Amino acid sequence: MPLILVCYINAFAQTNIDNTNRHQEMMNIILQKPKTDIKTIGVLVYDGFNNLDAMGPFQILKQMSGAKTFLIAKNRGLVKNNSGVSIQVDTTTSEVDNLDIIVIPGGALETLLLTKDTLILNWIKLIDKKSKYTTSVCTGAWILGATGLLKNTTSTGVPSIAVAGTDYVSPSSLTTSLGSYLPLAGGTLTGGLTVNASDGITATGTYGSGASSSIGAGTRMMWYSKRAAFRAGVVSANLWNDVNIGNNSTAFGIDTKAS
Repeated sequence: MPLILVCYINAFAQTNIDNTNRHQEMMNIILQKPKTDIKTIGVLVYDGFNNLDAMGPFQILKQMSGAKTFLIAKNRGLVKNNSGVSIQVDTTTSEVDNLDIIVIPGGALETLLLTKDTLILNWIKLIDKKSKYTTSVCTGAWILGATGLLKNTTSTGVPSIAVAGTDYVSPSSLTTSLGSYLPLAGGTLTGGLTVNASDGITATGTYGSGASSSIGAGTRMMWYSKRAAFRAGVVSANLWNDVNIGNNSTAFGIDTKAS
């Protein structure tokens, strides 16, 4: 019995050590020094803002080592989010003329109304002149687009962003080159892509559904979720088109067929 107890204690202690080490690894990632020197981060809030759009980035960015993160509103006082919860804001736009990062959260009707607020739009343009990153979340892009800062750029997002002054391209048809915006939902990346992540890459899809493959000839690497199939190599003609790809199959090399 004492032996069993000791083993249990040792196992429990080892679990605690593993958890502690894992926690420290995560904290090291969160608190690592940013590649760009970031000292000030401001999140713009207004009546009707989406709470997650604002407080999610606020919580994460606030943990950046050495960065002062705070909420900013047009007027000092209580600002009510889309859930009806009032938040005290002590910093106004008139008091801030320089930020390293600005975050513009989305919302609904109130967000659309803010696209007509000249004071706010001019303030965002002022901040953008010196900011390292001018960002928006979800329909916050309506406000960002209304400033005119997205004109003559390739951008994507919620379809209704098109009414906010940007040159909108649908995510499903967007082709981007290096230095442009990478689509978050569908599209094609033209240029090199380097992925450097310790957790690797995960590709998901739905078996039996989705668009049919018709990639034609060339050098390819492809995960085809419709048939749960993987292909990598050089292919001629239509050997890796839908009709020639077998379910749950894998093929590598030159003109290798697995049907």
